[in-house]
Amino acid sequence: MQASLGDELTATWQSPPTGPRSPAGSTTAVRPLIRGGRRLGELTVSLGEVRELSPVEVRMLDDAADHAGLIIEGARMDQTLQQLVADGDARNAELQRSRARILTTMEDERRRLERDIHDGAQQHLVALAVNLRLLRVLVTRDPARARSTAIMVRAALLNAVQTLERLSIGLYPAELAEAGPAAALRLAADASPVPVIVHADVRRRLPTAVERTAYFSCLEALQNAIKHAHAQRIVVTLTQAADVLAFEVADDGRGFDPTLTPPGSGRINLADRVSGAGGQLTVSSAPGRGTTVSGWIPAVEVPTLSPVG
Repeated sequence: MQASLGDELTATWQSPPTGPRSPAGSTTAVRPLIRGGRRLGELTVSLGEVRELSPVEVRMLDDAADHAGLIIEGARMDQTLQQLVADGDARNAELQRSRARILTTMEDERRRLERDIHDGAQQHLVALAVNLRLLRVLVTRDPARARSTAIMVRAALLNAVQTLERLSIGLYPAELAEAGPAAALRLAADASPVPVIVHADVRRRLPTAVERTAYFSCLEALQNAIKHAHAQRIVVTLTQAADVLAFEVADDGRGFDPTLTPPGSGRINLADRVSGAGGQLTVSSAPGRGTTVSGWIPAVEVPTLSPVG
């Protein structure tokens, strides 16, 4: 008796276990192994003589084929289940690493913002407070000098506002909350030293987490292109479909070979941000042919991950 499953499985039994193999020309009976309408292989029985199978032997052969098909299907399901478990474990491990990187990045950004506020905005606010105190004294004592001091106060106030606006870029711009990611990206494009064109086909407002992920993903890809690509032109595209928000940031810069260039913190942060929102990111590039960062995000809010314990 021989059971075979394509090139994957071949099993042979002989009864009695010892003795000569079936001679050439002996009777051979073949039964397909079918489960759920799928052919899994076949069961072949070779007799030691040339004769017809008896009705009892035919029923036994059919039952054996039935059981063999069940066993093979069970083995296949077990193999599939093991692969699914292994894939799930790998994805879970990557998710844990991604969450840890996100938390580390958040802490680094918090410390950077704290330093920037201390070193940048604080000096303008201190100067503004000093000038305001001086102005309050001069208003009653020296009106002429008070007018010139008021000009200084106005300049100090404008400097403080401009510094705070600069520091707030990348935090959560008002345009993102008020008008959506396309408007916020056009504001970022206006401040870019490289010409940036923003195309948007977004017909309705989406959940805050979706818009936030799309905006910051495009913003980080845009900043990466400005810093590293030496591009002459960058095009940002937002497209809303029924169930996803797709984005693309394409530059005409020097490009790189993704197979030879390990991902830096920018690409890792991008991938973590998009995957954390349930989406997918793709980076396409070639030397001398620019870089395109594209991805999609489900147009529904994904539950926030709890911090790693």
